[in-house]
Amino acid sequence: MSFRLEHYIRPILYRLSRLLPLLTAAVICLVLTLCQHSKSTYNLGLEQRILSLDTESAVAASDSLDLSDERNAALAAFCRGKSAYENGNPKRATAELKMAESLIDSTELSPLSFGISHYLFYVNYYYGDTRTAQRYADRARHVAAHLKDTLKLYNAITVQAAALLEMNRKREAVDTILRILDYAHALPLRQQARMYNNIGYMFKDSDINVSRLYYEKAIACEPINAAMANLAAIYAHEGRMATADSLWSRAMLTNSNPLRLHILTDMYNTRYEIGDYKGACLAADTIIILKDKMEHERMEHDVAGEQLRFDHKWQQQRDRQHIRSLIFGIVILVLLALLTWLYYFYRRSKMEKALAKEHIMAQALQERIEGLQADIDRATEANSMQADEIRRLREQTEEVGKLNARLQSLKEKQITAYANGRRRFDEISAGSNIGSWHKRDIDDCVEYYELVDRAYMASLDTLYSGLTSKNKLFMILSYIGKSDAEIQHIFGVGPNAIRTLRSRIKAKQT
Repeated sequence: MSFRLEHYIRPILYRLSRLLPLLTAAVICLVLTLCQHSKSTYNLGLEQRILSLDTESAVAASDSLDLSDERNAALAAFCRGKSAYENGNPKRATAELKMAESLIDSTELSPLSFGISHYLFYVNYYYGDTRTAQRYADRARHVAAHLKDTLKLYNAITVQAAALLEMNRKREAVDTILRILDYAHALPLRQQARMYNNIGYMFKDSDINVSRLYYEKAIACEPINAAMANLAAIYAHEGRMATADSLWSRAMLTNSNPLRLHILTDMYNTRYEIGDYKGACLAADTIIILKDKMEHERMEHDVAGEQLRFDHKWQQQRDRQHIRSLIFGIVILVLLALLTWLYYFYRRSKMEKALAKEHIMAQALQERIEGLQADIDRATEANSMQADEIRRLREQTEEVGKLNARLQSLKEKQITAYANGRRRFDEISAGSNIGSWHKRDIDDCVEYYELVDRAYMASLDTLYSGLTSKNKLFMILSYIGKSDAEIQHIFGVGPNAIRTLRSRIKAKQT
């Protein structure tokens, strides 16, 4: 029914307040149960120690964790994913890393969340989707900045610049990579070498001298393959082929297929430009073989598809969990509504019984007082009374006084109820709204009208069964000549509610 908000909510809140002890006990039990289920075996110090180990040791250590705890399970999945990536199995790495990502809070800023985002960048950068790689690079940098870890922040900025460069956003990539110069002094030599090589690569098309300077600084820190390959390309363009071939030969010892493809491409372009077509053909054949191999690996591993399948499966699990939670919530609400309904009828029945008991008690007291008063009158008329008769007369007189006091209390109570009922009846007769009434006000109004028209109220009890006080009030308003529009205003409802109420009353007709 379209009852006004105040009229509809207030009685419910009043009835629920009566159930407050029961609801409090239920909430306490629920909290205790959740606390029991959420008991965690997670150890932050242990996580940090495992993350500081080498990959294989970290996998072995994480296998001994209690995987019933989601955090431990996420840590173990990350270690397995990292190992799979380093062993050349990006599909398995993607599955494990996505599992780890799903088991931790998406807003968490921790070394574990950084590691997950960092390695998900790599699998997407080399085998998956560039835009997805960019998203994980941004996430890794955000976490690293929060952790204030120099090495992590360097790694995050590096991968972010690489993703920007892959998306042809070169200017942004250069601006990003130059920011890591502030961290050079705090980095290990190998990381410094990679940093200088990355900066030199950013300037290879704009300023070859700056690019050469950074490549040489990278090799001075540590002769990494990427820096040697990039410096070899510069020497080759300058015609120093012997030096370039020497550096390329050393750089080709790398295990990174993307780097080997980059070296072979530089070798092909250089030999083609100087007219060494035989060398260019050999380099081209090797490029074709390597590209076919990399494409086959990309299709075989299908990192993007693996992520989509995992995301779809995880979303289905979350949807099922939400549905279960929704069903549980609905069941709880239904049970609460049922308890409220039962308690309402229990209170109503109890009130009706108490009212009937008061009437019976008042009648019995009146009869007892009249009987005792008759005995006292008879004893008073007799001129001669014995001592025991005088004592009995005094006792009866005291009992009459007590009974009169009880009767007076009951009458005052009834008078108060009838006065409230008459006041409320006068209000609705004048067309006032009952939105602010309590349940007791409606009961008093109906009880008062029983004094006004006992015949009509008796006919309601005869013709209908199970009428509530509100049902009776509706029938009274109709009986005294109120129109549907006036009743709508009094009840604070719409025309549909009046039709519904009338049909429900009609259904209770015997």
